[in-house]
Amino acid sequence: MNHGNIINFISEGYQLKLPKGRPTMIEEPEDLNIDEVREAMKVNQVLLAFAWTSGEEKKMLSLFPELITFDVTEKTNKEKRGLFLAVGLDGMGKIFIPMHCFMPNSQMTSFHWVYKHAIPNLWGDEILKRVEVVITDGEHALYAPLDNLSKTTLSKWSGVSVQRCSFHLFTQEWMSIPRNHLSDEARKHLDFLKRWIDSWITNIDKEYQFLDSLQKFYDHIKSDHVTKMFSKTRNTANMTVLGIVMKLVKNMEMSSTKWAKCYKTSAMDLEQTTSSIGESANGSLKNFDNGKLASKTIATSAGSQILHSNHLNKKRDDSLAKDMNTTAGNQFMEQQDLLLKFGQELAFGLEKRKDQYIVIDVK
Repeated sequence: MNHGNIINFISEGYQLKLPKGRPTMIEEPEDLNIDEVREAMKVNQVLLAFAWTSGEEKKMLSLFPELITFDVTEKTNKEKRGLFLAVGLDGMGKIFIPMHCFMPNSQMTSFHWVYKHAIPNLWGDEILKRVEVVITDGEHALYAPLDNLSKTTLSKWSGVSVQRCSFHLFTQEWMSIPRNHLSDEARKHLDFLKRWIDSWITNIDKEYQFLDSLQKFYDHIKSDHVTKMFSKTRNTANMTVLGIVMKLVKNMEMSSTKWAKCYKTSAMDLEQTTSSIGESANGSLKNFDNGKLASKTIATSAGSQILHSNHLNKKRDDSLAKDMNTTAGNQFMEQQDLLLKFGQELAFGLEKRKDQYIVIDVK
């Protein structure tokens, strides 16, 4: 499948059902408008959802399927539809986007259609069963349908570890804690508490150690010394800073199996704890088009996204070629150095032993 081709699905009615039959190939989608897309797909109803991947993107996914992030970004088309992106990470730490989908809305039923129908049909069973970890930002409508499918035995997502992005779950909330009226001592202690919580996300890999650390954390912030340190500070909601910390950690504890390192040791998450590669893809896509995606139709926006994917693939190929040339150059220099040293040692040995040789001139 060439870069300019897309496999796509258009839903029928408001039940978000896929059209019957195999996916249809549309040549050069950037040259089509919405009416032509509908005609090509033999669907005359309102376009509700439109999902695609390219051959190169699917090839990259087949090579690196273990970790995927899911996210929705805005301002990519003039119909103001959210754009669902699946983003992966290759062996060189470069992103690729094996799934694009214009969403009809941000309801759970829409995301359920993406997970149950669009992705399995686009990626296929062989790739899907090799996905080990999916990270989302934790928005309920985005997260819950996939989490439910991962717990269903007959689902194609069965057994996949669906994880919460630690930035959205913890770091972002932590940054909103008021600090203006804290003493220097309290501010330093707040930083200490953050490092303590971070250790649950990135360091502690045994459940009993995590649970023990969690209990000690609660005991610590209830201690007289710490309570006195923070007692004079209140935020606009009249909640003490320690109360905010306690509420945040309690909320995190409720979903600890979705973010704590000790519960993720059996899954290949490539040491990723956030959906940052998805955010990186969002930014790269919009910067590539100089911020003009928001004014484009669905079809022209999709065309720009395919060009962006081609751009990412070219950057990956260029980077790989550069690395290979650098490696080849280094190997050549190492061989030259080895030959030079061998020659020097051989010359030195012959010079040292020249008196041992007798040259006989045979007439």
